[in-house]
Amino acid sequence: MPLFPKVEKFMKERGLDFAPKPKSTKYSEMPEDVTKLTPRRLGRHYNALVAWYGYAASELSKINIDVIDLEHDMRKLKARLDLVYASKFPQKYKRDKAIQRNKKFQALETKLIMAQAKRTALEMTVDRYDRMSAALSREMSRRGMEFDKSGRM
Repeated sequence: MPLFPKVEKFMKERGLDFAPKPKSTKYSEMPEDVTKLTPRRLGRHYNALVAWYGYAASELSKINIDVIDLEHDMRKLKARLDLVYASKFPQKYKRDKAIQRNKKFQALETKLIMAQAKRTALEMTVDRYDRMSAALSREMSRRGMEFDKSGRM
């Protein structure tokens, strides 16, 4: 059984949730010079970036759960195939070759590699959003900008 539903239930029981996708279709790129932004545009950029950062971090946690799931499935399948091929291929290296040629094993391995590649891309995105929000936060601090509880300046 996939792990994600169990993890999602665990989160909801604690009053936590994964960040939703922001309403805007994408985060517009960081301006070249944040010192030239008006306070309102700086605040909007910061709020949008924080929303996209939260969403990307949530997606990263979901893909990490998928990777854990797929790695577990790979270990189980490999152990099962190891037993199935044990009598046919008593030498370990021949058995391992047979496992690598197994269609189910290859399909699962492909899924795992794809999930790992997505995780790498999301890690890079989360890191980039983190650095960009830190830069905007520093600029707001430099200007002495403060937000009220509703997120307005």
